[in-house]
Amino acid sequence: MIPSGGGGGNGRYEPASPTGPDPVTLLGAVRRRLAPGRSWIGRAAARLGIQRDGRAPLPDDGFQARIRPLEPPDVVGTAETIQCAVEVTNLSRRTWPASGTSPVGVSYHWLCADGQVLVYEGERTYLSRPLPPGGRLTLPCRVQTPGTRGTFVLELDLVQEHVAWFKDRGSSAARVNCVVRPKRPADFGEYEDVWRRADLSKDYWSAVGASSKEEFTLLGQWKLDMLKRIGLTPRSRVLDVGCGTGSLTAALQDFLDDAGCYYGTEIHAIPVEFCRSRFHRANFVFLKSGMTKIPIDDARFDFVTFFSVFTHTYPDETAALLEEAWRCLAEGGVILADLFLSPAVEEFAGNRALVEVNAQAFLRRAEAGGLRVETIEEYPWEVDDHELRRAFFKLTRLPAEAPR
Repeated sequence: MIPSGGGGGNGRYEPASPTGPDPVTLLGAVRRRLAPGRSWIGRAAARLGIQRDGRAPLPDDGFQARIRPLEPPDVVGTAETIQCAVEVTNLSRRTWPASGTSPVGVSYHWLCADGQVLVYEGERTYLSRPLPPGGRLTLPCRVQTPGTRGTFVLELDLVQEHVAWFKDRGSSAARVNCVVRPKRPADFGEYEDVWRRADLSKDYWSAVGASSKEEFTLLGQWKLDMLKRIGLTPRSRVLDVGCGTGSLTAALQDFLDDAGCYYGTEIHAIPVEFCRSRFHRANFVFLKSGMTKIPIDDARFDFVTFFSVFTHTYPDETAALLEEAWRCLAEGGVILADLFLSPAVEEFAGNRALVEVNAQAFLRRAEAGGLRVETIEEYPWEVDDHELRRAFFKLTRLPAEAPR
């Protein structure tokens, strides 16, 4: 079943043949003159292809459409809402409903280059009025872009709510290739403010930067794959600092065996309680931490992760967290962290939404804290025409005493 979406449409109606009376209006007038219980009128309306009230599913031959994006975008920013005008034409012999419980509207999917679904349930823009056979309508569709950089496919399709996507019933969707570039996010204040504003019962992914459940899941799998490349096994002990709502947790749930363990920490009680309610394995533990303190004394870990943590912390906070991670490492353990690097800053610049640091300044702090740094992955990250690099580092203990 397709869940109900949001949005609405105020498009321009362009009937293909405006001659003659509207059959929907005529049948409605006849229906009002009949005594209750004369259900033949409903059957007659169905035979004529009239679905005015939006309660009945369209028959299979009603899902025939042409959909054409007008001036589609080719470059967009991450996690922004854009307008995309779409022209739809009813190629079927049925009238499409615009209201009721099962209206017809335009929506979209975001697909990766390999066909994987990044976003399945896009926002809805419903028809502004019933669309008869041959009718044409232009709708101003709202599209939420992915929260991840890259080249993706925007697939625009029609959907009858709670019934089916038109593509699944044999119609053709429209596809547009889009480059998604990072943009500098607005300052969100402090971490606590993000969690206080979130309603995790409805949306547990956008608070951690994903634009959909599907993107949230893909990000978790991507993190798992990176950890496996540097030695993660099912028996590993993992500390996930800044676990959020559990994207890595979900990926590890079916990977770690009972000999391994997972600890997730967050600085606010809301995501901690959310994760406790969602993940129930006995060897999965969730704890509320301080901004620079990890509340663990009696456990040691093979991997300590800081995914999208140091991209939001200031250098003194980053150094304090690395000292805590050093303390929690088992012999031969690994810290994995990512940062935004910029040669244009002496030490750091930015705010909680995005902190960029000088690479050499970070390396000096890490080595002073008893850690050897190795680059695992690095790629350009252009933000508002400002060139950064996003780097993922593997940090291991230097053969020296713990930092004081």
